[in-house]
Amino acid sequence: MVYTQYAFWRSIVVSILLVPAIAVPVTVAAVMVIFGGTLARLAAEYGGFSFLESFLGFFFRWATTVLLVVVVLAIIYRWSPVHPMRFVDVFPGAALATGLWIAVSLAFRLFTASSLARYQIYGSLTAVVVFLFWVYLSAFVFLVGAEFNAQLLENRGEAPVVSSDDSSAPATTA
Repeated sequence: MVYTQYAFWRSIVVSILLVPAIAVPVTVAAVMVIFGGTLARLAAEYGGFSFLESFLGFFFRWATTVLLVVVVLAIIYRWSPVHPMRFVDVFPGAALATGLWIAVSLAFRLFTASSLARYQIYGSLTAVVVFLFWVYLSAFVFLVGAEFNAQLLENRGEAPVVSSDDSSAPATTA
């Protein structure tokens, strides 16, 4: 089957619907990362929880965050491309991208902790540049996950034939 580019209005609708579909899980994940430790500590103090229960709270916080990142990437990988994909087809790339993103973020954290002390003279300008570099690395990792999904489809023989909107070219099927 030949897939052409989205119609203009369909791409607008998909973009508008993806924003809340992604914003809600990202907000929950950010709240879990930022305030999850405080919430687990408060629950352990006021609820009389033992160390094991506070450890389970810590594990739940990070497991929830990782699961939400996988779900967000699966949503993006499912509805963003022109080629319709099943959720089963997008989860390998979403899981790979999430694992790589965690590894890149941890390595980047170590890099910034060890090397940015000598750049304090630049202040907030350095923070902006460092943040943009982390966003760049994150976007690269997310594209690696999307490419991984595309390669899996191609290896199974399900890769689409994408054509331009040129109606004079004959339609081919894969």
